[in-house]
Amino acid sequence: MRNYRKIIVWGIMLAGFLAGILFVNLSGDTYLEKNSFWLRRLSEITRKNEWKMNRYLYFLIKRRGMLYILLAVLGQALGGQVWLVIYGAWFCFAEGIFLTSSYIQYSITGIWAAVFAQMPYMLCYGIVYISLMKKYVVQTGKREKYGYLKDWILYLPVMATGIISECYITPWLIRLALKWFS
Repeated sequence: MRNYRKIIVWGIMLAGFLAGILFVNLSGDTYLEKNSFWLRRLSEITRKNEWKMNRYLYFLIKRRGMLYILLAVLGQALGGQVWLVIYGAWFCFAEGIFLTSSYIQYSITGIWAAVFAQMPYMLCYGIVYISLMKKYVVQTGKREKYGYLKDWILYLPVMATGIISECYITPWLIRLALKWFS
């Protein structure tokens, strides 16, 4: 039964990613006209050093921390596994939109810039999300006393590393990517 759950979960996430790609391609210029400025805005921000680190760090702690707590609590709730899968599908949908619009606007350069902009922190967030999925949805291993609390405490430094890398390493990587790909 666990193998079927894995296949279903990954299939739903892949369907979300493909739906994001399809959304951008079917919406035509309507979506791209409204959201076509991300690379230009990033290059302006990084060149002018408008990146206000303290405010951005507070924003990330609030945004990512609340999402982490929400996903961890939802995973234990009745029907919470469904919400974790829905979040994964929504995230993959958004990622499909982001990467496809980057490709349409800036060719392969846009995809590389998008990957460099997301790489360090997405690794950390991905580890935590996949671990939560394994623990709550696929349910590998035995349930231990204080097992979920122990996992929350173990995932917290990984989330903190992701937040710090998103705040401090990502601007540097964006500057580097813009030098290479511009």
